[in-house]
Amino acid sequence: MNATHIILKTHTEDNFSLDLGNVEKAITINLHALDAETLVAEKVFELLKTNQVTLSTAMWDLLKIGLFVYTTDQLVSRRHQGYLSWSRHFICHVPVLKPELWAGNKPIIEKMLSFLTGDFWEFNFRKDNLNVYKPYSPKNPLQITNACLLSGGLDSFIGAIDLLETKEKIAFVSHYKRGGAESKTQNEIVTAFETSYGKNSFKHFQFYVQPMHRKGIEKENSSRGRSFLFICLGLAVAHSFGENVPLIIPENGFISLNVPLTSTRLGSNSTRTTHPFYLNTFQELLTELGILNTLDNPYLYCTKGEMINNCKNLNFFKEHFQKTVSCSHPDVMRLEGDKPNQHCGYCVPCLIRRAALTKNGLRDAYYFKDVLQDAIPANQKRSSDLRAFKLAIQETNSMNQRQLLFHILRSGPLSFLGQSSLEKCVSMYQNGIGEVASFINNT
Repeated sequence: MNATHIILKTHTEDNFSLDLGNVEKAITINLHALDAETLVAEKVFELLKTNQVTLSTAMWDLLKIGLFVYTTDQLVSRRHQGYLSWSRHFICHVPVLKPELWAGNKPIIEKMLSFLTGDFWEFNFRKDNLNVYKPYSPKNPLQITNACLLSGGLDSFIGAIDLLETKEKIAFVSHYKRGGAESKTQNEIVTAFETSYGKNSFKHFQFYVQPMHRKGIEKENSSRGRSFLFICLGLAVAHSFGENVPLIIPENGFISLNVPLTSTRLGSNSTRTTHPFYLNTFQELLTELGILNTLDNPYLYCTKGEMINNCKNLNFFKEHFQKTVSCSHPDVMRLEGDKPNQHCGYCVPCLIRRAALTKNGLRDAYYFKDVLQDAIPANQKRSSDLRAFKLAIQETNSMNQRQLLFHILRSGPLSFLGQSSLEKCVSMYQNGIGEVASFINNT
């Protein structure tokens, strides 16, 4: 597996270069570039400037690295550059304001990103002589108490409702790519919040970041690095209001653990975007960097169905939940001649969503494929997730509590949680499998 060198440059005076042989390749990402050769289009720093946001040096660097990691993840093809068409090797050359601080935390960020994306990450830090940095001076005239990720999915929708019901001021943070469907979904949800809770009850930050695919640059369709960028954006917003403002990451525990449904799903089909080990390691990095804002997923021990049932404004949820999108590939509908940003009905997130809604007597108006009504041939890829769930249900039902504990550890370490929390994870996983089983068996 050959390494790919990725060079980040943040301003035009950065003359850093590498002398490489014929074996290794290098890609340069210029955050300052606005021409046809730019590899990432973003409106992050423009939005921060408009809102007069200031960040500490560590948070400023972390935000740049978030943009860099997401762009890198999208520009190097796993199929062409990855070991067994999956794991890639990145050697990252990144300018930071405090290189000594980051050099001391190389092991943490490398471990965290390797766990998240399934790749091998190496970082080399150098001094960034950026001359536009403004000293950190947090301001919170709106008295924001929490920042919360708002993706447009069902879980973040519930998380937002629960926070708004506290009557405290919330900062919602969204990320969208080009195409319009994501931002449209997010804006529809925000409009519903404004109508019911008032425009002054929250502030919405909507960030555009889109890696660009140029000639000679391979496109990667997976996007595991997006979670890192999303959290970095959320942290930047929380940090700008004060170091005591936490970032809420609403995700049901069943998806957070994302235990592989079968033994063959330990790689590409087993994502770790909000896994407790990933978030715990991220928090460790923040502590070492001197960033005091905390990360919190308050729904780690809840299934999706339980999140719906416990929603603090269930009437509002029932009125607007169909605005949300949980599908892992909603744009595939456009390729099929259907409306984009619809639920396919057969991917893992769609199956979990539908099971959770069914448990609560609800359903979406439309699925491209209704797996209970439209039989998908077993030899089609579209049937693979449903078949995997059926196998997982059989396997889970045959396990005792100890076996289940070791089973959920297949997705990542959890020993830092403690015995009581581990038992909650096992119980939650059983309940999550039970929700899907009830839906599939139509019981």
